[in-house]
Amino acid sequence: MNILKLFFLCLLITACGNQIDSQGFDDQIWKNDKDGCNSERVKQLTIFEQKIKPQLLLRPETTLRKLLGKPDRSEPANRGQKFYIYFVQKGKQCDSQLPSANFLQIRIDAIGRVTEIILIKK
Repeated sequence: MNILKLFFLCLLITACGNQIDSQGFDDQIWKNDKDGCNSERVKQLTIFEQKIKPQLLLRPETTLRKLLGKPDRSEPANRGQKFYIYFVQKGKQCDSQLPSANFLQIRIDAIGRVTEIILIKK
C-alpha cells in the first residue's frame, strides 16, 4: 500500500511541475500567428528567450505544445529524436517571393523531453 501512495505522490508532483510561468508571454498571440506570417511572434521573442526558454528545457513535449501549440514543421532526427520548427516572422513559408525567415528549432529527445532550443537566424 505504501508503494501505491508513493507512486501517486510522484505522479502528482510530476503533473504539477509541468506548469510554465508565462511571465508576460502571450501564448494565444503565438498560436494564432501560424507560420509567423503575421510577424506577431517576433514581438514575443524577447520574452520567450529570457523567461520561457529556461523553463522549457527538460520539460515534456506536451508542456511545449500546450504553450506554443502545434509546430509549424516537424522533422525526424536520429535515435528517435525530432525537431519542432516554429517560424517567428514572415518569410518563404508564407510567400515564395520573400527571403527565408528566422525560426525556433526545438529538439525533442527519444523520451519526449525538450532538450534544446535554438533561434536560427536567416
